Amino acid sequence: AHRLGYLHTSPEAQEIVGEWLSPLGFLGNVAELTEADRAVFEHVAPVAPAATLGAIERALQDGDDETVKRCTPYVHVLRSLAYDSALFERAALLIVRLLLVEEDDHGRKSEQDMIASLFSLYLSGTHATLEQRLQVVEALLHSPDPKRQALGTSALRASLEALHFFSVLSFDFGARSRDFGYWPHTFAEVQSWFRAAVHLATTVACSDAHSALKTR
Repeated sequence: AHRLGYLHTSPEAQEIVGEWLSPLGFLGNVAELTEADRAVFEHVAPVAPAATLGAIERALQDGDDETVKRCTPYVHVLRSLAYDSALFERAALLIVRLLLVEEDDHGRKSEQDMIASLFSLYLSGTHATLEQRLQVVEALLHSPDPKRQALGTSALRASLEALHFFSVLSFDFGARSRDFGYWPHTFAEVQSWFRAAVHLATTVACSDAHSALKTR
């Protein structure tokens, strides 16, 4: 599995991993994997990102809280999957779903910081567009659920950060060539980013949304 994880360009490896991740494959039900099988799952995830995301979605779609809790170890895999703009929104919403079942807010802080970092101007680890990211933030801020609001506030705060950019997270994902995510190359791009982020913040702050006070 470790070796397969570095063969994402190999059609044979893709076929093998695709079978493993199919609904009837031995990695098809990620909520019921043993610790050893979970390690296999994490090793081969880079070979088939879309299939990996689909397997996690199947487990969470109709799962109860206990089922969802068994999937919380996959938060880091989901963050790696969010690198691609085509998978970003689905991966981000699944991370939110996993964080919502955690009962200990203190224990969730590192995970909360991890999802918030996806919305940072630098070192985000994703190439999702600004529009994609702000749509997720806006949905969280307008949610009546206080936990979702808190995650939205953290994400909004990250999108407005202008000075202190850092990350302790790994950006590696198998043998895939990756960088630190979107990186503005001109001052105009930086202006565009903050103009949109501030517009969202002021719109929510001046609305009757449940999170208006926190946003202000």
